[in-house]
Amino acid sequence: MKAVSLINNLSCLTIHNVCDYADSYKNKTWQPYTVETAAAYAKEVLSVIPPVDVVNTHTAEEAIRDTSS
Repeated sequence: MKAVSLINNLSCLTIHNVCDYADSYKNKTWQPYTVETAAAYAKEVLSVIPPVDVVNTHTAEEAIRDTSS
């Protein structure tokens, strides 16, 4: 839910860790593992993006400015 407004306005990929069911089973035990897994996944995704694609991509600030004008 936190990334919905970003996805609606920008071409982006969100990576989020999930560590609980948000119910009576909620606890912080698995949070460090899920954060590390999300970070490793993000690192892997970024490692396969060609640098030229990164250079040619607009920043979030530029994209917001373009959509608001």
